[in-house]
Amino acid sequence: MTPRAAIQQIARMVRDDIRSGAMSPGAHSIADMLAEQPEALLLIVDLAGAEGRKKRPDAMMHHAYSFMLGNTLEQLRQRGEAGNGHATMAIDNVRAAIAQQMRTGKLMPTAAMALVSAFSRAGVEVGEEIRSAMDHVMIQTGPGQHNLRRPMLARC
Repeated sequence: MTPRAAIQQIARMVRDDIRSGAMSPGAHSIADMLAEQPEALLLIVDLAGAEGRKKRPDAMMHHAYSFMLGNTLEQLRQRGEAGNGHATMAIDNVRAAIAQQMRTGKLMPTAAMALVSAFSRAGVEVGEEIRSAMDHVMIQTGPGQHNLRRPMLARC
């Protein structure tokens, strides 16, 4: 199974847990696995973008990707605070990927908001790069074109 397919499979499991209202025992351990493979976080950004570009995107998949990203960012924040430079670099890479995909239109506003909300839940600063990209998107789409709903994610 490719890493991309594995991340999609995990996201579907998390989505199903969110729908059922109860997280499975393994849902929280996903962050430990993803924190060990920071390139997987970039796949989450790509997959959230791809979901948002679908004709009928699944909002619950955005929630799943946000949940996975948020828990992993929290793990990375804790490691970074303990002096792990690789964790800090992984967070910076995620910020850069989100900002770049927003600017190029690969990350639709709803998907972007789901991912950006993961930062605040994890206690991680969004950063100027993402704020600037959000401003760019707002200017490009013009007033009245922002049908952004804040994802309703419970911290499970």
